[in-house]
Amino acid sequence: MFYSFCLLSRMFYVHILMFLCCRSQDVPFFPVTSSGSALFVVASNFISNQSFTADFSTVKPGCSVVSTETVGNYNLLRDNFQKQCSWTVNPQLMKGSVLLKLESVNLCPKETVTLYQGLSESGTIKLATLTNKDNKKVVPLFSSPAKSGIKVVVNQNGANCSQNTTSKTVISAYYSIKAKDCTGILSTPNGEITSPEFPNQYPLNSRCTWKTPLLNKKVFYFSLNQMQLNNIHYLNISMLKNSTPKQLVSYTGKTLPPDFLVSLINKTVIVNFDATSNGLGKKITTTDQGFDMSYRYLDCGGYFTQSTGKFGIPKASTANTECIWIVKLPKTGANQTTNIVSFNLTSSSMAAVKKNVVIRDGGSVRDNMLIFNTTKDGVKSILSRTNFLWVKYTFKKEDSNMAASGFTFNLEYKTYNWKCNGVDDCGDNTDEQNCAKGGETKEEGVKVYIVVIVALLCFAIGVVLTIILPAIYKRIRYPNYSQLKDMMEPSVA
Repeated sequence: MFYSFCLLSRMFYVHILMFLCCRSQDVPFFPVTSSGSALFVVASNFISNQSFTADFSTVKPGCSVVSTETVGNYNLLRDNFQKQCSWTVNPQLMKGSVLLKLESVNLCPKETVTLYQGLSESGTIKLATLTNKDNKKVVPLFSSPAKSGIKVVVNQNGANCSQNTTSKTVISAYYSIKAKDCTGILSTPNGEITSPEFPNQYPLNSRCTWKTPLLNKKVFYFSLNQMQLNNIHYLNISMLKNSTPKQLVSYTGKTLPPDFLVSLINKTVIVNFDATSNGLGKKITTTDQGFDMSYRYLDCGGYFTQSTGKFGIPKASTANTECIWIVKLPKTGANQTTNIVSFNLTSSSMAAVKKNVVIRDGGSVRDNMLIFNTTKDGVKSILSRTNFLWVKYTFKKEDSNMAASGFTFNLEYKTYNWKCNGVDDCGDNTDEQNCAKGGETKEEGVKVYIVVIVALLCFAIGVVLTIILPAIYKRIRYPNYSQLKDMMEPSVA
């Protein structure tokens, strides 16, 4: 059986504080406070053996506040600060997210401010706890699903603050509802996704999920344009196949990674941004600018990590085609040397290759293009400067400079061991220095223990030369040698 229970503030200007219409065990009960001196309670649809109880008490204005609108603010004055005050944000609009900003925090020693995702202190996620040490810190935005709400609890904890030495305002905060979640289906052929509030700092406790739909495209490709994340917050790319998820890559920090692509054949790709506080809530976790990621769906492509390989378009396209391949060579040898790529390229139309094939010296569209000369026989033995290669093939039917049937394109690559290979690849022979027989690199530098031994020997030799040797010389040269007494010292008869 269902029942309804409603609290309204004031008698004439009706403002709904809480409306419940569900089973009692499913309802997150929380304290409510009227905005004036009156509170109207309406209960209906109760049947036998069903009841409710409630307690009420008088509180100072502005101590405990309930907000249900799409925007609101909270200012707790020290004159109204009782042992515990709270601000409950329970928006009637259940879609989207609550974004809460603490504008100022002026706490005394022992006093705390705790933020929760949810409407009560039990069974909810603790987002952060602030103390007087956080008074002058820049506090990030906080995010919580609108359906969960958010709660701010201010505790005195036995603190005794002097009115003359403390700000009149304990905390000042405001919130707004962002109706659109950072979640959705990536249905456009190409686009851009960002962290919440980008390019401003993303809110703490943000959770975003994007998924690829079922398309006739074969490859999902993405490139990060900007990334500034706290090291405990992550951008994860996963693959869902036969209802089984598998994480492919995970990014954090501030270093832009190479581009990445995933096959979409019988798969769904999930992009997830996680800026939660992991439920700890013991302190403030900082955030950063976030990320900006471009994506597009491709007709073909691949991500190669083998030391040798080949790819391309063996049959000329008759429809608009866009493909991207990324090569990442593994490191080799005892010293894990970073190798470079050597590749050959052939095509049915080298003129079309020059205009419609782009090769970059790196693993991203951000990297520089490789410039090389083409002949009718193709391109041979071109070297990269990194262990990555980024290749893009494009065919457009409407391009009048290209044959209507398109053109074929094939690239074959291999690992080029440029260190100690007997060839001056750098032009100054630095790549051939410190090489042992057999092409291995000699170990450079001096062992630490040798340096220590030499230093001790030098110290001992210095002591011998400056102190012991002069004394021995004087003893041999002047047998009766002894130190002269102080001439001012009185003699004794």
